Amino acid sequence: MNYAESKTGVTMTIRNVSHEKKLETMRAQFISSVSHELKTPMVMVTGYTEALLDEIVTDPKEVKNMLSIIKEESDRMNHLINELIEINKLETESGLYNIKENDLNVLMADLQKRFDYEMKKNQLNFKVKNKLNNSIVPFDYDKMYQVFTNLIDNSIRYTSDGDTILINIDETNTHVVITLSDTGIGMKASTLNRIFERFYKEDKARTRGKQGTGLGLSIVKSIINGHKGTITVDSEYEKGTTFVMTLSKGEQL
Repeated sequence: MNYAESKTGVTMTIRNVSHEKKLETMRAQFISSVSHELKTPMVMVTGYTEALLDEIVTDPKEVKNMLSIIKEESDRMNHLINELIEINKLETESGLYNIKENDLNVLMADLQKRFDYEMKKNQLNFKVKNKLNNSIVPFDYDKMYQVFTNLIDNSIRYTSDGDTILINIDETNTHVVITLSDTGIGMKASTLNRIFERFYKEDKARTRGKQGTGLGLSIVKSIINGHKGTITVDSEYEKGTTFVMTLSKGEQL
């Protein structure tokens, strides 16, 4: 027997199972969170609808009240689903951003017009200070409008009558620095590490009006990342919160 020509080998396949397990855990947590968020409005819609169909409630005022609740909970589910679709688009679709030269002054004017009624209704002071020499900056207008809408909505929920929401626009040699701050109730240090997590919500008792879906700030971070920018948050409990965003002035986006 010629052993010189005989060869023996072993083939090994190495997989990073820890990464796969982490992804599977994240998927399971995501599904659990979505299910939890949808369960409450679904139960309410089903319960009130059955009560109306079975004519358990016939008083016109009570019927109208139930229909109003059904409408509100349906809107809540629709809003959640739309935000889930938005997150999926931001994370999976290429070429989603229409980044070109836009005027920050126009964006700020549109935001002031959009929130004028809510600021007056909630007795809040809304101010914009633009220190830029040139307000023409490359960004996706619709996406950045969404960023500020989410951040301002968030500030409104965590402020009280007489508080101030301020947008300050400044610059370095290479970046535009946009700061959105409020004089509201602020956040505890333990919260700051989690606010960009999906479905994370602050204590409902501390918010003004209805609580959000817990997806708004996650969408904000995804959009800023899509601009190759940065966003950070700082807050002092009972004194206020500040978000700081940077956007590149260059055309490399």
